[in-house]
Amino acid sequence: MVNEHQSNKALNLAFSAASLAALANRPNAKSLLLRAEEQYSRAIRHVNTALRDPIHQKTDETLAAVLLLGLFETIMSRKVSMTAWGSHIDGAVMIIKMRGRNQLKTKLGHALFTAVRTQMIVNALATGKSPDWPIDNWMADAQGRDENADEVNRLALRLAELRCDVNKYMTLVKRTPENIALINGLMEQILDIEQGFLRWEAQLPDVWRPRTFAWVDAFHGPIQDSEVFPGKVDIFSDIWICNIWNLVRVAKLFISGTIIRCAAWLHAPGDYRT
Repeated sequence: MVNEHQSNKALNLAFSAASLAALANRPNAKSLLLRAEEQYSRAIRHVNTALRDPIHQKTDETLAAVLLLGLFETIMSRKVSMTAWGSHIDGAVMIIKMRGRNQLKTKLGHALFTAVRTQMIVNALATGKSPDWPIDNWMADAQGRDENADEVNRLALRLAELRCDVNKYMTLVKRTPENIALINGLMEQILDIEQGFLRWEAQLPDVWRPRTFAWVDAFHGPIQDSEVFPGKVDIFSDIWICNIWNLVRVAKLFISGTIIRCAAWLHAPGDYRT
């Protein structure tokens, strides 16, 4: 895309910023960080200009530039990166919604749609926000594609919706029969999603299953300097399948945490752990 659109400042600057940030992570390359920041600042200005233009705001190039700005924040991993990354993903979602079904008409547009959906799900789960678009719209490309990945995306989208509902209803103070039934209903729906993930795992073909090839009992020094975390070390058939599994594992953690929140609300002011 960059080669085909050399004159597109937003795309080329965003690509340059992300590339320089990645290179700056290499040994003895920290001097590139300043150049990466400069390119990022320039890219932001051009992307904002494109987003104000009725024509350019709906192009693949503008959408790709926004995703590259998010990638820059992921690579940099600064204290403000999570907030900045989230705002870029929100911008990408806005473009997808403006384009509607036209987003899926080309192979490139479809790939960008998939990338936005994946990061939107992560952002929604991490922040407790709603996916802000009907699940059927986000799964508009599901027909004839990989059913295993589609099922995970559908369950994760539903979980994001329910987590948003839980956040809203946690502000309820009165424990009336209606409110108690409401919270119990949310817990049951979240447990249904957990069962959905368990059914998904049970029916997977062998190519989708990770294989444990090592076990790390202990390591010395700071954990951030270790090559692996303690416990089992899995190998996957490809990195895409690994990413789907990571989404499942993170979703199951959010399920557990959300159920605990509901249990704590139901048992307050007592200690739910008893």
